[in-house]
Amino acid sequence: MLEFHPLKVAAVERIAEDAACLTVEIPSALRDAFAFHAGQYVTVRRMIEGREERRTYSIVTAPGGGVLKLGIRLQLGGRMSGELASTLRPGDLLDVGTPMGRFRTSISADREHSYVAFAAGSGITPILSLATDILAREPRSRFTLIYGNRSISRTMFLEETLGLKNRYIDRFSVHFVMSREPQQTEWLNGRIDGHKIRELARHMPEVSSADEYLICGPGDMVDEVRNAVKTLNDSAPIRFERFAAATPRPVDNRRTAGSRARIGARHHFRGHGRPAPQLRDGAERRVGARCR
Repeated sequence: MLEFHPLKVAAVERIAEDAACLTVEIPSALRDAFAFHAGQYVTVRRMIEGREERRTYSIVTAPGGGVLKLGIRLQLGGRMSGELASTLRPGDLLDVGTPMGRFRTSISADREHSYVAFAAGSGITPILSLATDILAREPRSRFTLIYGNRSISRTMFLEETLGLKNRYIDRFSVHFVMSREPQQTEWLNGRIDGHKIRELARHMPEVSSADEYLICGPGDMVDEVRNAVKTLNDSAPIRFERFAAATPRPVDNRRTAGSRARIGARHHFRGHGRPAPQLRDGAERRVGARCR
């Protein structure tokens, strides 16, 4: 059952040209209530201009700490993203719901798995939490991340991702795919889609031989990647979340002249200012989800 608690904001930091990381503190009395699995999300509630807004955001941190870090992608006209990234200050209180979500996997120290993850844009947020937790708790497992963005300047959690590579240099590899910033390696240019997966598989054997796949990104990307992976390796589980861009409400032209259109009115979003998507895992279960 979703329960909201006022949590103290510890930091709001810019992590890309259009994204911020929000850190909130979890007091000792609420540690059990906010215990979570890597890959889960929380719902943020905020009164903005007299109206209650709610959005869901993936937890970037791995389980077990005393803080939650959330990645906030600034959306054009986004009421909540603008509020969180630009208005909140350390020491402010923010209503945060207890963790939810089923984008997760079983983690065991006895496993020796090869994981391959595909993340597009702010789809990195739950993937980074999963990678951090898996690498820490499965000392014999390997993790390969394919991370797509328009450019390096828009790449969320770049330093954290590279830090993870330095920490697990023999077991974690990351490959950046850029759609608008040319790279020296030709097959790392473009978008992460079905064609790109097949191209990557020709250069990276693990893409077609992993024990488990994780995918987070927009709906069309998730569908194309999942279908391509199934063609390459139909025996491994595929766990994924998808998100879709928020659509503003149309302006009612019958309003009195001078009145302001209400953009992004109250909704329950699953994702960083995104509408509720669907999540399916390797068992193809249809449940509510969030990503990004």
